[in-house]
Amino acid sequence: MAAVQPGDYKGKPRVVAGHTPVQYMDGDCRTPLLLPNNILLVDTGTALGCELSAVNVLDLTYIQSGAESVEWKPVEKLREVRMQW
Repeated sequence: MAAVQPGDYKGKPRVVAGHTPVQYMDGDCRTPLLLPNNILLVDTGTALGCELSAVNVLDLTYIQSGAESVEWKPVEKLREVRMQW
């Protein structure tokens, strides 16, 4: 059985996913990402030494540990899903 890929989901409800393989996504993936198919990736690599993130799923904003000021920022919305396996 093949593994399910992030681009495979076609539902309307938003899915929030932690423990995402961020090392395989395009970009630095140190901030939460909203995929075009309504999947919200919240793993920002804390186990790899990056910041811990908290996401407000109602307005799609986030804050991170280690920030000098508490500033809620908008979640980046990707136009397409590109994985680097």
